[in-house]
Amino acid sequence: MTNLTELQRFFQALRSVGVESALTTDAIKNQNGAFVSNRNTPPALSPNAQFGGYLAKHQKELNICYSGTVPTRDANGHRTRSAIWEILPY
Repeated sequence: MTNLTELQRFFQALRSVGVESALTTDAIKNQNGAFVSNRNTPPALSPNAQFGGYLAKHQKELNICYSGTVPTRDANGHRTRSAIWEILPY
């Protein structure tokens, strides 16, 4: 289950050390310990896509802004894409 308070702390910790952007996969790793892609899973059924949707829904509370997608790899080396979020200053 996604926890808004934990995500606020995550993005604030990044902000406090000058990090200006983060991937959805970074937030997933922070919360779950690892990021593994849901290969061959439609986005509507993917927990990772749902997590990204949660970030999108709570951009204002997290003080982040969607900035596009970038290629990345999961913990198993599988290629995937991840949203990148601009971390806005307070």
